Amino acid sequence: MKPESKQYLQDNIYILDALKDGVKKHLSDNQADKFLAIAREIKPGINFQVRECQDCIDSLVLFVFRAFERSEKRMTFPKHEPLKTK
Repeated sequence: MKPESKQYLQDNIYILDALKDGVKKHLSDNQADKFLAIAREIKPGINFQVRECQDCIDSLVLFVFRAFERSEKRMTFPKHEPLKTK
């Protein structure tokens, strides 16, 4: 995932928080386009369909944020100490 996409998601984490709380967030056209672009970064071969339905938007947002969270977990794995030899 591109650094600017990660920054966009960090700046818009409130959208995920609202969905987790059961609040439906209606995205602007620009926001929806940005989420589609990020989703295509994650899965380039898949054509995501967003048909102006709230459930489609919610699914897209959750897909993108879950991929973001997975990528962040991969980047923060614990460091191992080198083996000590005598």
